[in-house]
Amino acid sequence: MPASGTDTTPPPTRDLATMTTLGCTLLKLTPGEALWAVMAGAAQAMGVLDQAGTLEPGKPADIACFHVPDFADIPYEMGRSALTHLVVGGRLLVEHEPSSVA
Repeated sequence: MPASGTDTTPPPTRDLATMTTLGCTLLKLTPGEALWAVMAGAAQAMGVLDQAGTLEPGKPADIACFHVPDFADIPYEMGRSALTHLVVGGRLLVEHEPSSVA
């Protein structure tokens, strides 16, 4: 299973939707596989899967919430911010109203 990150090959991006879109289009991953690649896959590639990459008791709560009908729609959000909440290390960093869903 591949790993994908937001600060790797040029140009670096912090857009999770863009990275999942690239995984689906270039690597032919399913949306679920692309999301795994940017979360658990990236943590596994860095050797920190025991500390990050999944939501489990004892790990920091890093969570991105998107206003989409289904998680499989995230790769289709490239160029439009569907992010509504961002929690890093258990602290809410971003909270805004969702834009309309097409």
